Amino acid sequence: MNTELKPTQENIIKTIKDNILGRNNTIKIFTKMLYSMSEQNIISLNGDWGTGKTFFIKQLVEVIKCLSVENYEVDKDILVFIKELEKEFENIEIKNQIYPIYFNAWEYDSNEDPLLTLIYSIIEQNPNLKDNAKANESMKEKIYRIISSFKVGLSFSDNTGKTYGMELQCNPNTNKPITKDIISIEELKNTFKELLEDVKIEKANKLVIFIDELDRCNPSFAIKLLERIKHFFDDDRFIFVFSTNLNELQYTVKKFYGEGIDGYTYLDKFFDLQFSLPNVDIEKYINSLNIIQLSDSRYFDICLKEMTKIYDFSLRNCNRYIKLVSLTYNFIYNSSGYSLVKVVLFPILLAIKMKDINIYNKIIAGTGEEEFKSIIMKSENIVKVLNRYFETEESKTELTFEYSELYKWLFINKHEVGWEEVKIGNKRLEYAENRRVLFEMLSFLNDFVIYQ
Repeated sequence: MNTELKPTQENIIKTIKDNILGRNNTIKIFTKMLYSMSEQNIISLNGDWGTGKTFFIKQLVEVIKCLSVENYEVDKDILVFIKELEKEFENIEIKNQIYPIYFNAWEYDSNEDPLLTLIYSIIEQNPNLKDNAKANESMKEKIYRIISSFKVGLSFSDNTGKTYGMELQCNPNTNKPITKDIISIEELKNTFKELLEDVKIEKANKLVIFIDELDRCNPSFAIKLLERIKHFFDDDRFIFVFSTNLNELQYTVKKFYGEGIDGYTYLDKFFDLQFSLPNVDIEKYINSLNIIQLSDSRYFDICLKEMTKIYDFSLRNCNRYIKLVSLTYNFIYNSSGYSLVKVVLFPILLAIKMKDINIYNKIIAGTGEEEFKSIIMKSENIVKVLNRYFETEESKTELTFEYSELYKWLFINKHEVGWEEVKIGNKRLEYAENRRVLFEMLSFLNDFVIYQ
């Protein structure tokens, strides 16, 4: 099973159709906000790394095309969602109002200046310009004029490993001295406005440009992109949505301008609106996956979901967690038996290992009895699972079996062979094989899996 949720067209449609991520209402709110804007806005779509910002943006792009682009073929699986949204727009004209452009900033951050890469992306995604040679030809002069105002840095290495660098200035007309090609900022802005006229989408009143992965770019490129947009796209026909982690972007600002600058104040002045992306409904997402089929799958599902809640796993961490669980079961123990270690203890300990390797090492070394218990006690559902497994008094607030005996059985009494049994609660458990199975599962992929 592929547990990585990549933003493919198929996955975009499926997640909207079934509301797998629990964000359909957020899509509606954000879309309505975009259609209600009558002037230029620069918006921050803020979320921590791994929260699914790229996926959310791709969902928005699809929904906007369905709503606004004439003759766009709406996938039948999301037709109901689109019809519901259209009803909410009954007093607003939506056709031809906005057109979405997606720009992955990280893909271009090796370029010296981001302005032209952004223009290139707009041209590439404009259905009227991409294959129109005549239209492209008409823009060349303006593009060359813009290029001539910016310096371009180049670097290369020789066979000894030394790196050399130089700065070049483009001169579109080799018959004139380069200094005469450098134009004033006002002239440049006027040329740029003319270029924007050429690249605008026919029949669309506004372009909504989604800038993704800005916080992964090198500081120079990221800051230049922010400032170029603020400086040159002063136009009511453009809305910019920056998908970013504001906490990390503050550090990017500091790296570029120095520790003396207040990164938050800088960004607060840049963005007109800040929109925080709500967390994914992880439980609903896990329910949509056919993770593994086990005889005691009810216990397994509970422990898996509860650990993602205890550690507040992001979508990315949840995918990594599920992938490791699935790989382990598929390649090591997909047989019957050993249900305690396979469906209860393994998912609990694997989550601890991913989140806090120091606590995990202490637990398995036999010196973390209280730490392990405190983690278990954070979930009433896990407490109930353990009490039910050991067939003791039903309780969701306390462990009603001999917890210390369980801990010693697992992590302190390290007999590696034999069929010695131990009684915990009302269950008798064979000792050595259960422990061997658990530690073999926990050590699987140890040498090359990065948990964080």
